[in-house]
Amino acid sequence: MLRYLPLLLIALTLTGCVSKKQGMPLNIETRELSHTILTYSEKLKYEKNLHLEDSVIYFDESVMRIRLDYSSMDIVYIWEARELLVDLVEEFLARINDNPWVYPPRAGIAFGPENLEVYIRFKSFYDTSVDLQTIGVISLRKGIAHYIASDAFDCHNDCWHIRSEYYDQSRDFVAFRREGEELYKPEGADKPSALRDDRLFSTDIGQSTLR
Repeated sequence: MLRYLPLLLIALTLTGCVSKKQGMPLNIETRELSHTILTYSEKLKYEKNLHLEDSVIYFDESVMRIRLDYSSMDIVYIWEARELLVDLVEEFLARINDNPWVYPPRAGIAFGPENLEVYIRFKSFYDTSVDLQTIGVISLRKGIAHYIASDAFDCHNDCWHIRSEYYDQSRDFVAFRREGEELYKPEGADKPSALRDDRLFSTDIGQSTLR
């Protein structure tokens, strides 16, 4: 009987090792990520009228990608859509990259736009039934921003007016425009209504700024 004792101890040891491998890797701070997502989304709800519908954290041994889904009843056109996406992404990335508790093992490698998926759906009656050239969906995936007109959901007309550009281009366009406003906008002047003249026509589909 005693000669089988070493084999029994080995079996118990191996069984214990298997159980320790179960569970989430310790270097992924999903709780802190969830805290960042939910608190920031509350800010967006009150300041940008964006409501968080869902969020997903994709990871292997480290966080690879974060998806954020929002909805809104606001009415926006192409320039306003760019500003909304850029403001959302830049502040969220800052909150992630400046937080040492999210996942310290990244060793200084910044989380970037290519690691984010963002979807914003605009669902007002005006968007779907009055002016179909408003923006119906904003999406960011693999570093490319898409601005899709509301007529994408009403294909009785020429539909799927869409403009696609690298996120870096959207960020630059917003920065350039804000720089121009700082230089030339008269003090106290409202934003010009000409924003609505920059619409998404069918020719934009074949003339994307992507190279």
